[in-house]
Amino acid sequence: MSGLPEDDKKPSFRDYFAGASISFGLVTIVWQIFGTILSYMGFGSQASEQQAGVAFALYMTLHLTFGWMGGYLVARRALDGYLGYLRAGLLTGFGAYLLEFAMMMLLQLSFPGGLWALLGFLAGGSLGGLTLGLLRSRLRGTKAPSTSSPPTSPT
Repeated sequence: MSGLPEDDKKPSFRDYFAGASISFGLVTIVWQIFGTILSYMGFGSQASEQQAGVAFALYMTLHLTFGWMGGYLVARRALDGYLGYLRAGLLTGFGAYLLEFAMMMLLQLSFPGGLWALLGFLAGGSLGGLTLGLLRSRLRGTKAPSTSSPPTSPT
């Protein structure tokens, strides 16, 4: 224990929900901004394959980036080493996916990019958690954070 505020407790439901909301909300806002800009520039529903490829790359980049951000923020509360950080990132990514799924079902009654959103959020969330693990292990000067109980001294 380093006495840091984030070491005082493990992530709660509120922490996971906050991280998932940040991930989902930022993806939605940025996606809507890019959609507005692209339709103003003439990219319409009659998109070519190249335009569709650019849109897909942007879609995946947004989900990976903001999934990473949410996973990193929630993993800051995890105490269990790499597995705890990974778990926090995955749960945050899955929560963000559930929020996006619910919103898409309410608004469109379909979710055509659902699998890609799930993969993007899960990969981004896990990368966010593992990034925190690497940063903490370097700050502490160890090779890897501990995943079990503290070492005992030989008697």
